[in-house]
Amino acid sequence: EILSGLVGSEMCIRDRDITQLDAHEGSVVAKVQYHPLDETLSINVRLMEPAGGLIARALDLPNYPEVDVSFIGQGPLNDWRGKIAAFAGELFTSDLSLHSEGLSSDDQIINLSLSGGAQLNGLMAGQIPLMDDKQISLDAQLSWDTGDNLVRLVSSQVKNTSLDVGATGAVDVDGEKFEFNLNTDLLETAEPVSYTHLRAHETR
Repeated sequence: EILSGLVGSEMCIRDRDITQLDAHEGSVVAKVQYHPLDETLSINVRLMEPAGGLIARALDLPNYPEVDVSFIGQGPLNDWRGKIAAFAGELFTSDLSLHSEGLSSDDQIINLSLSGGAQLNGLMAGQIPLMDDKQISLDAQLSWDTGDNLVRLVSSQVKNTSLDVGATGAVDVDGEKFEFNLNTDLLETAEPVSYTHLRAHETR
């Protein structure tokens, strides 16, 4: 690991290389650069694991395929954009975009949006109810009030040809409370079937 930078207006850089301690030579390479004066952030993280690796075995993926996940992004904190890409052999692919707004030294509200999709091949989809090999879309909007330490799931939707799931909710981190509202619509039926699940939990 390499760590440099630090105080006041100095740039902070963190590099980390991790090699998996098994016989399959998986690795994680990460580089993060933060410039406090400009309030800019650059992230480049990649996890790579060849076929037969620890992650594929832990998830019990068919034929233990290679796994590759990357997270790349850069820009000012109040307009930061990133991309997350992942694949597991031919079983699974995913491509997501992340955008932040309002994250600055004088703004307590962080707004995050996540959009993109994923796709399973026929072998993987056949093992999961209501899944097929068509594209799965994902859109979510989150808001984090750093002053009150309250995280809100403003809206979210996960949809494929058979299922449409929407969710909203909030987490009070300090109060250890959360509320969650989940709506599920079954598609491609004679008439659409809708379910609404409400769940609340409080821990003291």
